[in-house]
Parts: sequence; structure tokens; C-alpha cells
Amino acid sequence: MKQVINITLNRVVFAIEKDAYQQLDVYLSDIRNRLAENDDRSEIISDIEAAIAEKFTALGRSEKLAVSLRDVEQVS
Repeated sequence: MKQVINITLNRVVFAIEKDAYQQLDVYLSDIRNRLAENDDRSEIISDIEAAIAEKFTALGRSEKLAVSLRDVEQVS
């Protein structure tokens, strides 16, 4: 059985498998680092997180059905 944690993206709560969370965190951290000098950094990151949340929702993921590593690979 995989460990599952809860995260919030764009004010939506998702259950996510730990390995999927780690990959998503690396992906978002890389984006933050690339945008470090950009004045619109926070707005761009917020838009990306909103898009990811929409894609997870479209895949039927929520608090009750965990996001998997495959889901993260699909949307990132």
C-alpha cells in the first residue's frame, strides 16, 4: 500500500501518493528556480498550479481518489 498525503493546489485539496508528490514538488521547484528573476513569478506559478489542478480534476482525482505518479507524469 502506498503512502498518501493531502495537498492543496489552486484552493483544491487532492490526495496524492508520496512518490507522485515528490515528482510534482521537483517539477514545481524547477519552475520556481527558472522564474526566480521574473517579476511575474508568483502569478505564473499560480497559473501553472491552477492548470495542474484542473488536469487532476479532469482525471477524476480528488481527496478520495489519489493522484498517482502516472497522473503527475501525464500533466507535467
